[in-house]
Amino acid sequence: MGKLSASGDYYPKKLDPVIVGRYTFLVSANLSGKTISSSPVKLDLFSNHQVSLNITTGSFTVSSVPT
Repeated sequence: MGKLSASGDYYPKKLDPVIVGRYTFLVSANLSGKTISSSPVKLDLFSNHQVSLNITTGSFTVSSVPT
């Protein structure tokens, strides 16, 4: 559905109206050359819904020990 833009710690995306039916939602991103993605979420859309596709990232620093 396109690229997402940050809003605080979230990346919301409002879709245009869609035809009633069953949809699969999935999000993926490329971070530092690695691709991450959410588990697919399947929903029967018959009215307005908010879908959460949680992706949590973390970072750490590796320090070497002098030998």
